[in-house]
Amino acid sequence: MNSETNKVSDKNDLRFHEINSINDDLLLPWLDLYEKAFPPEEKVLVSLFLSKLKKRADLQSPPNECFLSAIDKEKNLLCISFFSISPKNQVAFLWYLAVQENLRNKGIGSLAYRETISRCQRHDNLKAAIFEVEIPEKAPDLEHKKLSERRIKFYKRHGAKLIGGVDYFQQVGSHQPPVPMYLMIHPFKSFHKDECFSLIKNFFGDSVTQTGNIYLEG
Repeated sequence: MNSETNKVSDKNDLRFHEINSINDDLLLPWLDLYEKAFPPEEKVLVSLFLSKLKKRADLQSPPNECFLSAIDKEKNLLCISFFSISPKNQVAFLWYLAVQENLRNKGIGSLAYRETISRCQRHDNLKAAIFEVEIPEKAPDLEHKKLSERRIKFYKRHGAKLIGGVDYFQQVGSHQPPVPMYLMIHPFKSFHKDECFSLIKNFFGDSVTQTGNIYLEG
């Protein structure tokens, strides 16, 4: 067992820190984990993150995004998440959630997801958090297929539901082609499944289309 694992053997050592400045010492480790954890076709350009932090420092935009870090008592980065709030569309959008590779399957991701959802729920009038997950059937090999299935099961265990009856293509920017993905939703309030489609359609626009009866699988 390596030293990093020992550092988080007690979950009480874990705490959360929000990055609000490009001068934050945790920003570079945060970006490193982001770069390592996600495939190229699913990553926005790092300049997008930096511009959001710069605008926040210049007071040019409200803080509707959160760069969240899970750290231990020695300030080692364990996990990251990034989410944004869309008051107009009444949803939060979870862009990314990742745990250091050598610390996965130890409960850190669960703590970070619950913290992320809790922070989203602090915003008034939001109905749900929405996010993308990879489609297991489109995985390049059996190992990636199993990982995709595990991620979906993970989110379901924590209260999220897979949205059926829709096609969705993730678009991270002109530097990458659109990628077919599943959409999931974590409801904050009770609503009809048809309202679920309205929520994601209003947010994603032409990236999502209805292909059949909407259903929520959880």
